[in-house]
Amino acid sequence: MNISNPIKEKTIEIRKNRKVKLPDAIIYATAMNLDAILITNDNDLHKINEVSSVTLTNFLKEREECYPGLS
Repeated sequence: MNISNPIKEKTIEIRKNRKVKLPDAIIYATAMNLDAILITNDNDLHKINEVSSVTLTNFLKEREECYPGLS
């Protein structure tokens, strides 16, 4: 798998500063690089504040409130 240099560098930074496993650090660094909202059930990732994140449960609840009956 090819990972861009900015994501590699951010992954290394995350791993140095936080107790995060490599796959989680790659996901987190990718979300940061893309300025994306991270949807996760991993409470450890959800607690990191540098990326906007939401738990999957809350995401689905909000979606149901906005779009009732959408499955």
